[in-house]
Amino acid sequence: METYKISENKFNTDKLQKFESIACQGNGYMGVRNSLEEEYVHTHRNTFINGVFDAPHEEVTELAALPDVTNFELYINSERFDMLTGTVNKYERSLNMKNGESVRRVTRTGENGIKVTYVFSRLASQTHRHIVAERVQIICDSDAQIRVVTGIDGKMTNSGAQHFGPAELRSYSDRRIGLYAKTLQSQVDVGVQSVLKSSEDNKYSVKTDRRGVFSCMQLSVNKGEPVVFEKISAYATSRDLGFSENDSVEEKCKKYLYDAVQLGYDGLLKLSAEAWNNFWETNTITIASDNKFYQKAVNFALYHLHIMANCEDNRLGIGAKALSGEGYKGHSFWDTEIFILPYYIYTEPQTARKLLEYRYSLLEKSREKAKKYGFNGAMYPWEAAWSDDGETCPLSGGMDLETGKSIEIHASEKEVHINADIAYAVWHYYIATGDKDFMEKYGCEMILSIAEFWLSRVEERNGRYEILDVIGPDEYKDGIDNNAYTNYMAYFNFCLAQEIIQNISDEYRKEFEKKIDINGLEICLPQVMDKMYLPEPDENGIIPQFDGFRDLKDVDYSLYKNKEKVGMIFDDYSFEEINKMRVCKQADLVMLFYTLRNQFDNETVKRNFEYYENCTLHDSSLSLCIHSLMASRLNMLDTAFKLFHKCCEVDLGDNTDNSDSGIHSASIGGIWLAVVMGFGGVKAENDALTVEPVLPDGINSYSLPIIYRGSKYRLTVSADEADMERLSGEQQTIILNRNNITGLRNK
Repeated sequence: METYKISENKFNTDKLQKFESIACQGNGYMGVRNSLEEEYVHTHRNTFINGVFDAPHEEVTELAALPDVTNFELYINSERFDMLTGTVNKYERSLNMKNGESVRRVTRTGENGIKVTYVFSRLASQTHRHIVAERVQIICDSDAQIRVVTGIDGKMTNSGAQHFGPAELRSYSDRRIGLYAKTLQSQVDVGVQSVLKSSEDNKYSVKTDRRGVFSCMQLSVNKGEPVVFEKISAYATSRDLGFSENDSVEEKCKKYLYDAVQLGYDGLLKLSAEAWNNFWETNTITIASDNKFYQKAVNFALYHLHIMANCEDNRLGIGAKALSGEGYKGHSFWDTEIFILPYYIYTEPQTARKLLEYRYSLLEKSREKAKKYGFNGAMYPWEAAWSDDGETCPLSGGMDLETGKSIEIHASEKEVHINADIAYAVWHYYIATGDKDFMEKYGCEMILSIAEFWLSRVEERNGRYEILDVIGPDEYKDGIDNNAYTNYMAYFNFCLAQEIIQNISDEYRKEFEKKIDINGLEICLPQVMDKMYLPEPDENGIIPQFDGFRDLKDVDYSLYKNKEKVGMIFDDYSFEEINKMRVCKQADLVMLFYTLRNQFDNETVKRNFEYYENCTLHDSSLSLCIHSLMASRLNMLDTAFKLFHKCCEVDLGDNTDNSDSGIHSASIGGIWLAVVMGFGGVKAENDALTVEPVLPDGINSYSLPIIYRGSKYRLTVSADEADMERLSGEQQTIILNRNNITGLRNK
């Protein structure tokens, strides 16, 4: 059971925000940081609802921090409970990932001499997705007066940026309280209602402030007798799926709250635990190892992957911090398609489709962006939020301390590889699911529209077509030419577009011609593809990451590769200096071997992996998982396992502040990648699922589920054998260790 728990047994204010992030709770609709009920200086409360974006004055849109309901101020004989005063005799706090419940147990002797045991419990319901439920149990070692103040706090901001106009506060006769407000720029209506109940008779009142409404209870307790407070809260917004102009957030909250209150905390927990149990029964990956950390890390990844995506709504993406914090403003990057989507493709394909439909909803805004920069087709946003927002990448970031000016951000214009990443993801989804309906309605148009962009983005130079002035996956290099990853992925996009045009029916061709110049594509694709520059190995067998990479200044990599904190190189050099060094922030060329593995022979892949692994600092959370995966495919198992361990530590390691602004959703998807597509060697190719598993030292055996073209399988690997068992669905073509095993048994 410990492998399903994120826990701490010592109160440390320096680790408050990290625990808030890694132990956050949610259900895809909402995310709630695991903040303590009482307030501390380092607390950073956040509740988010996926899709509620708003733009502060002259800034890009961001996921708005909603009114908070997790607060509880407790007083025992007028002494306020906190853990910085009095004596904390016992403390333990944990998130149970098995059932989604967070529990904190504290025994504290106050300055008034009263010893009190507190048990705080909280959940975000899996079955009632608009509901957050909390329970506080208190036992005093003497008779005492207890006072509780808790409610709806509308003073929440995104690091100081206010997103809501004046709040309307309500108090109802049935002890409900409510707060209603509208986002300032996006004009989204948000409603919150709460009910507080006690197991004992109490004196009840309501107090308000400028942006909050709070329930207050006061009661007497006898020595040793427990008193229990239950608080159930409901959220609703005008962006909720199915919300119509005739609906009101107030009535929606009332309905959600009524249903939840009938169940109470225990009833909500029971139903939510059952939903979680169903998830774990279907999706569990087992890792047999002498070190339980690896099983815990995989459970951690699965837990967060389950709560970060709204499986019902195709208007929403997944943020770089999911719904766990303000980092990256809740925006979706290429992280989703390359690092996170594979999990959904092979375990929840219906959710994978929704995520790709979200990208389709951005298509018109992408066409507008392409025109803005003078290109054709669709140029996807580097950062995306709500589908109507278009490009949401900031134009500037922090301040250059030497010049005093803001640092310009060129990602929107230069990190164009995201376009090829999305086309690749569409193809990956299709070959793994066989979903022709998706391709006909969405996928083909996306691939063709992106191909139009690339045709206008390439430049003819030196008798060939090149892609100039870009930023590749390695963000330590700006303004480079012919980034190998970008060029190869764009070329792959051309191949997909050409295949679609060759096989498209007359009916769909006429439909696509309303938005896409099919004739132009037919003429130009072969011409550009014939002269497209794809960097090849030099005399040493090394493919240059971009033009001139091998000529860059060398650096002592050992000074920065194994530091506890990422980005240590900036202590010694400026970005301009690093841009001229032969050093990589993250996987770039190695990433190409992951996406387009079959285009390169083993010797080329191995030689380049060793070369680039040496000069890659892994200062991005996206990097370790890909290098681990590729090391597994190269049978470099010690390296693969070492990098996998580091990947697991990105959020679960002892570093105190690495996750303060939210978990690293791509790295979490990367844990799954390293296990399933790395150790498991799982990949869809043409009309078969190939499986070439390896077993590194440190892992005794493992077992993992896979869905391929509608059929469910479980791969089990030990030192003695590798076995694929079909659990349901029709038999598909599975190639296990290069043997076609179409005759797999049913369970």
